Amino acid sequence: MKSIRSILITLALLSMIGCASSPATVQQPAPDDARKKIAVKRTPRFETLNDAVNYMGASVAEEFSGMRVGAADQQIVVAVADFVTVEGKVTQLGRVISDKCIPVLVQSKKFSVLERTLIDKVLDEQQFQLSPFSDEDSAAEFGKILGAEAIITGTISDLGDVFYLNTRVIDVTRGNLVTSADAELEKKYQWVTLYHSDLPHLNKPKIKTRVFRAQGVGIPSTKMQSPTQARLMALRAAKGDALRNLAEEIKGTRIDSDTTIEDMVTQNDNIRMQLNATLQGARVVNRKQMPDGSVEIEIEVELPEDLVNALFSQ
Repeated sequence: MKSIRSILITLALLSMIGCASSPATVQQPAPDDARKKIAVKRTPRFETLNDAVNYMGASVAEEFSGMRVGAADQQIVVAVADFVTVEGKVTQLGRVISDKCIPVLVQSKKFSVLERTLIDKVLDEQQFQLSPFSDEDSAAEFGKILGAEAIITGTISDLGDVFYLNTRVIDVTRGNLVTSADAELEKKYQWVTLYHSDLPHLNKPKIKTRVFRAQGVGIPSTKMQSPTQARLMALRAAKGDALRNLAEEIKGTRIDSDTTIEDMVTQNDNIRMQLNATLQGARVVNRKQMPDGSVEIEIEVELPEDLVNALFSQ
């Protein structure tokens, strides 16, 4: 009896040892889809400027016209601005790119492009000291002055071995970026030369000016059923409030101990007209959407040289 019990105990121990020594089954993890290589769309690189411009022009024409609500056969009125460097300068290369974009848009038969002479004339009349295409809000405001539905503008960046070109379409009505396209242009001697050649009449030297800033607040109307329309009306109200505050700040500036700009405006119609034109060129430098739906914006304007001389030479 004892021998049978010993045999059973021995078998049990051997069984336990065998289980402990057998390797555990390891379940292979399922393939992780996140680790799979994802194809990333690279910015296309071109050897010739014509190919780069044709690619960007065709891209924005197709995308923007597809977003347009309205008659399919109705052309979109656009203004094509000079491409600027990251520093905001207009160079001969920026002018060439702009000029080459125009026929691409026209040949698509989807756009009616405003004449460059009109753009240059308005730029001169408005006396912009800063590029009106440096931000979306300023470009939209300038587009309204031109009577355009959209502004097509862009930038040129020097990346060392290539120029990076980025073109943008800004909806004038909404003041937002609609679509964009980019391309890389291989550096060649003629493009480098044009990139470093300024257009003097568009890159005016720094002059004696004075920058004025003012803030404005717009509150959405409870009568508006559409939240989008309420936000747009709040933004318009904020801009109007900021312009009024800006005008008050400028007019309150003291010329000397006895005279303010308001006095000069009252006495001289020409100064009043120049000041009004200057206020129209004010640009938005900061915009903040508040949780309650209200909008706070900050605008600035730079008094041009002839107005400064007219005021301070009296």
